[in-house]
Amino acid sequence: MKESEAKFRTITNSVRDAIVLVDDQAKVTYWNPAAEKILGYSNKEAIGKDVHQLVVPPTMSKVGKECIKIGVKAFAETGAGNFTVGNVELIGLRKDG
Repeated sequence: MKESEAKFRTITNSVRDAIVLVDDQAKVTYWNPAAEKILGYSNKEAIGKDVHQLVVPPTMSKVGKECIKIGVKAFAETGAGNFTVGNVELIGLRKDG
């Protein structure tokens, strides 16, 4: 287990893409260095926060926000959803707006 954890950290700490892991309540459980650089929040600021409050633009429609909530709930319950079918590109809000 320790070896797997070390490999995971080595890989996710070296990529230039933001890697953000969340729990079934959409709380951030992992925030890699690229996420810090891209989104402007430090790991300490992000861990435990609702990912949607951190990065979903306030200008997103209510329908869009509701779709996100439904998708997170469905993924937590079934392990399947939009984020499991390949690369997903999203527009996120940086800490500085």
